[in-house]
Amino acid sequence: MDRYDIRPGRHVIMNTAMRFGCFSVSGSVQDIGGKAAAASGLQVGDSVCALVGGGGYAGYCVVPWQTTVRVPAGISVTDAAAIPEAYLTAYSALMWSARMKPGDSILIHAGASGVGTAAILIAKAFGSSQVFITAGSDAKLAACSTLAGGLHCINYKEKNFADEILKATDGRGVDIILDFIGASYWEKNLLSVALDGRIVLLGLVRITLVWVYIATTLGHNRYVIVRWPGDRLWA
Repeated sequence: MDRYDIRPGRHVIMNTAMRFGCFSVSGSVQDIGGKAAAASGLQVGDSVCALVGGGGYAGYCVVPWQTTVRVPAGISVTDAAAIPEAYLTAYSALMWSARMKPGDSILIHAGASGVGTAAILIAKAFGSSQVFITAGSDAKLAACSTLAGGLHCINYKEKNFADEILKATDGRGVDIILDFIGASYWEKNLLSVALDGRIVLLGLVRITLVWVYIATTLGHNRYVIVRWPGDRLWA
């Protein structure tokens, strides 16, 4: 289950299927179109997981081949249902929106969340030079540390994350910030991001005044990319 499922009425309904919630599914392929089979290499009977536009609680679900992958070896079909939304969201934010490249330094807010933990693993796998994470408790930070070594963990309730990042980067800041919060983090994000850095605002929790901040304070070769929950991840 994700935020949409447990907080109904707080998201824009973009299609009928979204009324039934659940955007990540897993199971076996029951039927597949010829073009989709040729493009994806999938076939009837394959165990897969997929990102859908809603309706994932149904017994059968039509899914786009572009967001469907085989279940990785060693992972149960049940556990695989937790992969699509978190990992595709993190991957698209880092690789497509922020254009992450090896050697980039990254700040991931809400590091212990589903997308946050996925982003940590993706950043490390693709050669990030430094990965900073924020979370609201030492227990959450400890959980993140079990995923990958060399993380810079910051308890935002106890420390100013902007100060910590500037100290760790000799005043330069980070190349990419992945932010789920919005307005309340905005000014500290600007202090934390490097020249030519990218701030990706993703599924904002607190959007109040964020547009005012963008209009009045952004500049000096720093870029903001806003990704909404309804954004399509495929062409």
